[in-house]
Amino acid sequence: MKLLLLLQNYEKYLSGYYHQDWVNALKKRHSCYLWGKGYSNYDKKMEINQVISLATKSIGSIDFVFIMSSWSEVNSDDSFNPEPAIDLREIEIPKIFFLNKEYKQLESKVSYIKKNRINLVISVLENVKERFDFTEFIHLPFAVSIDRVETLLSKKNIYKYDFAFTGALHSSYLDQRRKLKELIIPKNKKFFRGNISYLDKKYKIYWAEWGSKNLLTRQSRLPSGFKYFKFLSQCRTFLATTSAMGIIGTRFFELMLLGSIPLVPDDESLNYFGKTLIKDMKSCILFGKNTRSFYEALEIALSDKDIIQEILIRNKRTIIENHTYENRVSSLEEKLNLLNNNFYNNKNEIIS
Repeated sequence: MKLLLLLQNYEKYLSGYYHQDWVNALKKRHSCYLWGKGYSNYDKKMEINQVISLATKSIGSIDFVFIMSSWSEVNSDDSFNPEPAIDLREIEIPKIFFLNKEYKQLESKVSYIKKNRINLVISVLENVKERFDFTEFIHLPFAVSIDRVETLLSKKNIYKYDFAFTGALHSSYLDQRRKLKELIIPKNKKFFRGNISYLDKKYKIYWAEWGSKNLLTRQSRLPSGFKYFKFLSQCRTFLATTSAMGIIGTRFFELMLLGSIPLVPDDESLNYFGKTLIKDMKSCILFGKNTRSFYEALEIALSDKDIIQEILIRNKRTIIENHTYENRVSSLEEKLNLLNNNFYNNKNEIIS
């Protein structure tokens, strides 16, 4: 297939890797023309038919227009319209929209999708499907890029920390991270690296929230790029919660692949996909009011070697077989073939 991708250039971005991972996976299987902020061909005054013309000259007649997840990062206005000069209603080519950050501006995005006559919406959340009853919808969860971590997969894990967490608390959307921080982090610090004690045992942990920096170098305490993935592989366990609206973030998949046991708070509101991925003592260890305490979960992960080895082997196999971006592209292709047939059949019926 020949695809026009409307997006922002995230090739050198040091977090939110999924933006670029989707692009890389699509490029492996299809001819793609990339247009948007950060690319040399970008002009904010350009209209969609001009972009189509550039793409056609480069790779041939375009089969689909993909509005990628990074497209929505172009601006943060209350009214969602990333590129005002681009009016997608002007083109008779099937249009695919990658919904991003469903917990922000959802209604505005729905309006944009309806106005621009999007033919297929892709979301990591299955429970927003009802908001798009006017068009086609497919649930494609986050995944992981094997290319980013291939050198780590061939090496034995050398663990430095018993438990870790990096990222935002997202206290306005969920309270699980905040509650655990209050339980284990001394003096409510945003950054803590050292030992914590419980009963007669000590655990070495690493905790770094967004904004925490080295006081001398002013560098972030949160590892990024390849260092981020290597860091995950050095942690025996890692806090893994759902994000806003119950999103299963990329962290789950990364931990499962890289040999770190996800410690997951009980969440009775998990959606169907979450329940198939997050299974106590099968892919992770749950803790909370319905299972066991955090310290009991941590102790199982550190001491029950037979169970943990089974989890590590199963997790790695599960990710490689089912949850790479190449897997996601394959699932999408099945939907695109049906969409393409229906789109042009309907168009021919209108003409006749």
